[in-house]
Amino acid sequence: EVIVISCPAVAIDDPACPAAEARFADQPGIAATRAARDGRIVALPARDIGGTGEGMIVSAELLQARVLAR
Repeated sequence: EVIVISCPAVAIDDPACPAAEARFADQPGIAATRAARDGRIVALPARDIGGTGEGMIVSAELLQARVLAR
């Protein structure tokens, strides 16, 4: 189980993404999910989630790496 959310960052390595993951994981109801318990909430820059450019490729690679690492 993985939950993908957006973060207010321009680049994937912006500290806003891990901060968004932590805030989201702490919300009531979300904290009880398997994704939150297993650290499988992944925040990607909003522009990359809906985009088709190079940033989306980088985000897809990061998502794959995070999913396969756990």
